[in-house]
Amino acid sequence: MTDWKRLLLRRLVRTRRDDAPPELICREVVEMVTAYLDDALAPGPRAALERHLADCPHCDAYFAQIRLVREAAGRVEPEDVPPQARRELLDLFARWQADGPESGAGAGTSDG
Repeated sequence: MTDWKRLLLRRLVRTRRDDAPPELICREVVEMVTAYLDDALAPGPRAALERHLADCPHCDAYFAQIRLVREAAGRVEPEDVPPQARRELLDLFARWQADGPESGAGAGTSDG
């Protein structure tokens, strides 16, 4: 079960007990943004997230940034990346993979 689903279940239990609709906290919103953008939230959690975004300028700005990044990344095609940059990225990835992701190898290094 994903973290945001677990949080929502806790919220639902609390709602039934307190008999008041739960308000999301910013951390919960951050964890739900991707599901929201993927249209994977049920109507109740979706409405709660939208209410929070309407009242929280910080989360609204975060949401706008994530949406913009997703829109931009969705438009980048492999042929949009110059051949030299593609080779450098693939070489960097190969070095990182060979050394293991934990080592941080290749980050900020130069061959020259």
